[in-house]
Amino acid sequence: ECGVLDIGGGSTELCVGENGVLQAAVSAQMGASRLSKEYRITDAATARLTTARAKSVLENAASALHARRMPSAWRLVGGTGTTLAAMCQRLPRELAEPEGHVLARADVLGWLDNMARMTDEQKRQIVGMPPSRADIMPTGLCVLLAAMETLGLQTVTVTRSGNCDGWLMRKMAATSA
Repeated sequence: ECGVLDIGGGSTELCVGENGVLQAAVSAQMGASRLSKEYRITDAATARLTTARAKSVLENAASALHARRMPSAWRLVGGTGTTLAAMCQRLPRELAEPEGHVLARADVLGWLDNMARMTDEQKRQIVGMPPSRADIMPTGLCVLLAAMETLGLQTVTVTRSGNCDGWLMRKMAATSA
């Protein structure tokens, strides 16, 4: 059994599957970009407020998943995960290997705390941070932290694969059968 957490710009998806079969999926209409339009993180207090807002939206969406046994292994899809993996590896994004990188809740908290005190220019200078993502990365971390708290996760594993990869694999398998 495995869970997938997909933090997008406008929404966040939570999917649970077993043996390649989707068991449950929910979508929360809140992502890194959408949340950054509501909240600007300028210090630890606004980071906590933003995380609390994300958590309230995710808890409501995830309630449909809590009726089933929650998987212990979760994969993180999207730019928040791949960027955070590069930042943790302290490598430029093009040299970093995010696939399989395990992110602990402490990593997320540490980076969120650091970024909450930074100017936009300082955020753009972080090794592994694409300059175009610097403005939404803190809210992406708030969503990730909120999801980890909601799901009771201590770690997530980053993957570069996305929802479309699974759909394509299933489609290819069906046509070759």
